[in-house]
Amino acid sequence: MSNIAMIIEKHFPCFKEIDGGSILIDEKIREMCKQNVCGHYDRNWTCPPAVSSLDVIRQKLAEFKSSVIIYRVYDIKSSFDLQGMIDGISDFRGRLIKMKNEFYDILKFLLIIVHIILTKSLFLKRIPLWIKIYSSVIF
Repeated sequence: MSNIAMIIEKHFPCFKEIDGGSILIDEKIREMCKQNVCGHYDRNWTCPPAVSSLDVIRQKLAEFKSSVIIYRVYDIKSSFDLQGMIDGISDFRGRLIKMKNEFYDILKFLLIIVHIILTKSLFLKRIPLWIKIYSSVIF
């Protein structure tokens, strides 16, 4: 398991890596959106018409070799358990933020190393050891 997968699993034990080309973009779903089946059409920034066209989404997905689906199941008392839903959303959001910060910390460290190497810092003689140690941890 890669270190990226380990970080994801730490925050979301339920995840699945999938081939980027295997994501089906179905016109029928967009038609359901236009019919406002769920009641969120033009009321939510993650729903049409605020989101890109299906062609743009297909193009963006084609840029990625793979994708990761993350999910978490939350127990709620009933379909009317608004507080349970809010708690689940809050927990999921918190997990996403923690995971993002962990990835950011790794990226920030790598960028510092690249900067030091590119600027030929006085510490250059010590950098290869740090790169070796850190890259063995990350990759």
